[in-house]
Amino acid sequence: MSLLFLLLLLPAVVSAVPDGSCPTKCGVVEIPYPFGIGANCSLGGGFNLTCNTIESGLMKPFYGNNVEVLNISLVTGQVRMLNNITSACYNSNYNNITYSYSWWLDLENTPYRLSDLHNKFTVIGCNTLAYFLALDGSNGYERGCVSMCRYEQNIVNDSCSGMGCCQTTIPKNLRYYEVSFGQSCFNNSNTWRFSRCSYAALLEAEWFHFQTSYITTNQFMQISDGRVPVVLDWAIRNETCEVAKRNLTSSYACVSAHSYCVDSSNGPGYLCNCSEGYQGNPYVSHGCQDINECDQQSNPCSDGICQNLPGDYRCECPEGTQGNAYNGVCITAESQKLSLAVKVAIGGGGGVIILLLCIMCLYVVYQKSKIEEMKRKYFKQHGGYELEEKMKLQRGFNKFKIFESKEIEKATNHFDDKNIIGRGGNGVVYKGVLENQVVVAIKKPKIINEDLKKQFGTETLILSYVNHVNIVNLLGCCLETEMPLLVYEFVSNGTLFHLIHENENQAPTSLDTRL
Repeated sequence: MSLLFLLLLLPAVVSAVPDGSCPTKCGVVEIPYPFGIGANCSLGGGFNLTCNTIESGLMKPFYGNNVEVLNISLVTGQVRMLNNITSACYNSNYNNITYSYSWWLDLENTPYRLSDLHNKFTVIGCNTLAYFLALDGSNGYERGCVSMCRYEQNIVNDSCSGMGCCQTTIPKNLRYYEVSFGQSCFNNSNTWRFSRCSYAALLEAEWFHFQTSYITTNQFMQISDGRVPVVLDWAIRNETCEVAKRNLTSSYACVSAHSYCVDSSNGPGYLCNCSEGYQGNPYVSHGCQDINECDQQSNPCSDGICQNLPGDYRCECPEGTQGNAYNGVCITAESQKLSLAVKVAIGGGGGVIILLLCIMCLYVVYQKSKIEEMKRKYFKQHGGYELEEKMKLQRGFNKFKIFESKEIEKATNHFDDKNIIGRGGNGVVYKGVLENQVVVAIKKPKIINEDLKKQFGTETLILSYVNHVNIVNLLGCCLETEMPLLVYEFVSNGTLFHLIHENENQAPTSLDTRL
């Protein structure tokens, strides 16, 4: 048995505003104008509804006598209705398919368009293909959705990405669609025993939550007696706002004072809204009423006095006070004097704090400048500039390096005593780790001959040329400190003193070997 859902209606035309005899509700559903029930109660055409009593005795609104209306919104320009589900089921012998409906929906010449933002074409089943023919104006195309599954265990709740359930979007301005199945494309010999039926419907995406039981039972068809919610965008069709406003005395639907029109976001046409500060029904005379902001649960004036105005409100301070009543700062004259004194004190205190911060910043900058000046002084005293000139002339020699003081400090953790590996009459030796993870020994002299300071850098460069198996290599120096520092390669096998006097696992070293 097939069901024909045909909505061929005349274009909406402006009719007389409904009088008090027109019902405003059907059951629990509000019926606001331009919708209506009965003669001369709606804007006409597709806005006319019927109020029927169903078997349970409840009264419900219907469109075209067989499409139930769930709710209507003037603000969003949407109406929710119940849309039929199309199904395809195998019989008990897996040799025949029964289709519940040959479903098609025609919204041509009606106020309605299927919402592309709130609906999705949804298919439920195993190894099933459903597709719909869609018409958006003069264009037509087919779009399909495939749902696959080999085993019942692979299906997951709340997942509609192709495993037991799939969804696809629809285009804007959609006013016709037709649903059908392509079951013959698949071999369902392994799945029909636990998934005999497949379902397809255009439905409200936010409402739908996939359950695995929809595959193994007929629960999905029993949710709303084979029907699911679908969202339709409605509007006063066939005219834009600009064109409609030229006919203010005849067909313009925004008849209430303090109302305006906006173009429909889904297909041609427009909607009416109340102006800011007003609420109600813009489609009837005097339908947009002033909002009394002063009676709102949240007082817009805080502790001030609220005075309602047409489309607006005003906040005033109580008698004997002054200030900004909109944020609740209303004070007496005495408090204002005290407040002024407090402001002056706060302002003065803030100025002092800012001045101190500026002084601190200047002091830090001065100290850094002083430190840099001392580094340049030591660098010059120890012959750093002459060393740089000699190194430039010997470009092929790149083993020797002039280290910055901050590199040495970082390598030795600011000359931490834990890194000391030797002490002597001439200075202290620290173990250090450079940024490139090379381990070095850094010698910090206690004193240096003033006559030798100028030649220190050049002399260290000459010493770095020495390359002998029994002599530790000199890697570089640092000339930015009061006492210049020498950087040697690290001797991992210990010192000469250790090898001669402290190595208990080795026979005493002979005098000849020591020499």
